Amino acid sequence: MGLLGQSWQKCCLGNFSKILEAVKKSSPKAIFHLGGMLSLPSNADPQSAFATNMAGTYHVLEAARSLLLLETAPAEAIQTVCYLLAGIKPMNSAAELVAAIRKHFPQAILNFKPDPLAMEFHSESQGITYDDSLAEKEWGWKPEYSREGMIANFYEELKGNPERYR
Repeated sequence: MGLLGQSWQKCCLGNFSKILEAVKKSSPKAIFHLGGMLSLPSNADPQSAFATNMAGTYHVLEAARSLLLLETAPAEAIQTVCYLLAGIKPMNSAAELVAAIRKHFPQAILNFKPDPLAMEFHSESQGITYDDSLAEKEWGWKPEYSREGMIANFYEELKGNPERYR
């Protein structure tokens, strides 16, 4: 239990299903996303920094928004019991991500050190399509944040609050 009766949920920000489960389990009235990597660890491990800072924020926003949409959807519209929420489509390649980031941060030094286990998984899962069309049809779900939108949002945050990122 946190201050004034708040509950705390610990989970991996890079895992959307864990974030969604934490939000669902706690039924929060407000979410304070405290996860993040500061500049020194981010410079040492940019891949983890992206997963925590960018993807993690995306997961928290989308988890909260999707549960709000589902909660307010008309009961007669709900036909499905289990939904798959796919997120940004199509999945970004490293080259696409670098190009999008460099639009806002042309001097950024971006290095990738892919995890061998993740690379094996992705090579075996080529061609798998994640279909979230039932969630869109029944309760209005669709990803609100595109790759460009997330980066632009972060850029505005960075310009408005540079002291947070030093």
